Amino acid sequence: LAEALKLAENNGVDASQIPDCLAGGYADSAMLRQFFPRLLARDFAPAGYARQVLKDLDMVDALAKNSKTPLPMTSQARLLYRLLIARGYSELDAIAILKLYDSEPL
Repeated sequence: LAEALKLAENNGVDASQIPDCLAGGYADSAMLRQFFPRLLARDFAPAGYARQVLKDLDMVDALAKNSKTPLPMTSQARLLYRLLIARGYSELDAIAILKLYDSEPL
């Protein structure tokens, strides 16, 4: 969702229209409807902490390694959340991942 928002903003698209454009299609989701308005508002007040997301991703990664199941997208998400936390945002909501796209390059 963070990438979709930045892609829209950087290309002059009214990002507030994204949920309506995707409504009813395969890309529609409860996550989109719940979190996209907060992303637009840059509202990173914690409903869940970024550090908790990383903890959960680390647990999934350990299970995947134990079962020899490659999860490249999970690995990438772990890297991004590690970077977010290293930049001091562990106590913000998980959607604060947008800060990586708003600030200095990844």
